[in-house]
Amino acid sequence: MKHLKKIIIPVLVLVLILVLIGCTNSEKNASYVTVDINPSVEVISNKNGIVIDVNALNDDAQVLLEGEKLEGKTTADVVVEIADLAIKLGYLREGGNVCITASADSAEIEEKVNDAINKAMNKFKEQKEFAFNVVDGAKQIGRDIVEKAEELGVTAGKYRLIVKAMAFDSTLTFEAGAEMSAAELNAIIKAGREELKDFYSEEFKKSYQFMKAYVEQTKNTLAFGVLQFLVNTPFFDEKLTAALAEYDVTIDQVKEILNTYNEELATVSGEFQTIMDEYLEITVALEGSEELAALVEEKAALKLELKAAVKAYKQDPTDENEAAVIAAKDAVCAKQEEILAKKVEIINNLNLTITVTIEDGKVIFTGLEELFLEVQEITQKYVAMFEELGINLDELMVNFRDQFKAFDVFGKFDNALNECDGRYKEFKNQHQAQMNEFKERVREEKQLRIEFHLAVEARKGAGSGSGNKAGNKSGK
Repeated sequence: MKHLKKIIIPVLVLVLILVLIGCTNSEKNASYVTVDINPSVEVISNKNGIVIDVNALNDDAQVLLEGEKLEGKTTADVVVEIADLAIKLGYLREGGNVCITASADSAEIEEKVNDAINKAMNKFKEQKEFAFNVVDGAKQIGRDIVEKAEELGVTAGKYRLIVKAMAFDSTLTFEAGAEMSAAELNAIIKAGREELKDFYSEEFKKSYQFMKAYVEQTKNTLAFGVLQFLVNTPFFDEKLTAALAEYDVTIDQVKEILNTYNEELATVSGEFQTIMDEYLEITVALEGSEELAALVEEKAALKLELKAAVKAYKQDPTDENEAAVIAAKDAVCAKQEEILAKKVEIINNLNLTITVTIEDGKVIFTGLEELFLEVQEITQKYVAMFEELGINLDELMVNFRDQFKAFDVFGKFDNALNECDGRYKEFKNQHQAQMNEFKERVREEKQLRIEFHLAVEARKGAGSGSGNKAGNKSGK
């Protein structure tokens, strides 16, 4: 018995230690964290708490992350590195705010992730001797999101994570997302970001996502439309009955699903189509604005002046030259604000139903993303109903195309899809032409910011060194 105790007790102790480590290690969980300084950055970690992807959420973040490799570390370490980069590049100044919003499987995990980040950030501030505020973004989430999260039975952070994943996966619904783990949702976001990796401009990324979602939605809507036409045309009854027999489904079952789908979609489909048409109209108006083009050119000229000011400061690091750099940077920022304001003005002058605002240096189309998600949720609910009957809509369309090829059933379907694909390809080609130019501007801006930071630090060091020498001389 004593011999058995000698074996069992150490094993129990070891198990207890492992359990305690598992319970207290805040890093051992998947999370999705956004870091908002303007730049805004997303940090995606796997179930082991190791960062697998770091992405820019606005154009300033493209500059911040250019050339950086942050994956493979803990979330807290990556957040600290982002803050450090923001200081070096002049985005984060003393007394500024760093807003951290964590999303995970539960409120307890989100709290642990936040605690780990706060500890790491406090240590960093002490070592850096640089004061700034770390703000909990979860406390700033709107009541509407909190209420939707409560209805779904998840935290507000998890709800935001589901919404983010739905933007990349048009087949995902809120209910399905609620059943998924944070790690699974992160995997969807990571895959989506991989597709967007060459889209350096945040504006292009968002436009690409909207365009892709629109194509997917159009494809599903048209598939339902073809089915609706077939089941409501008596001429096709015999052939349709035979085609559906292999799925062991009747025409009446299909009719019932389609009628309910049309009733529910009717509440939002008109608004959805209107807003999507308006979004495309806005894109054309912005591209064709001479005033906007002139402001963009003015900003490019101001950036050249900033580059010259940094060069002058490096050669002669005086207070006057440092002030000139800061003034040049402020002028570039002011011009960017002017560009954003002009975009809003152009859009509002079109007298459309879309409302636009400026948030965190971006033009936000109020309600557009929410409407996309609502239509997506409705459509996927009925796609799932067909799947419960053993019918995959894509496969069904392929089978029907073959069986009904003698009739011009798919003509309108194909024309509409070709129109969507044409817009989609046109957008990608337009982006490709601008991508390399944008990349180069990002690299130049980062290099400029680094050079100025290093020059300032060198000047501080020189001042400190001369002060120490003077002190040493007087001590002797």
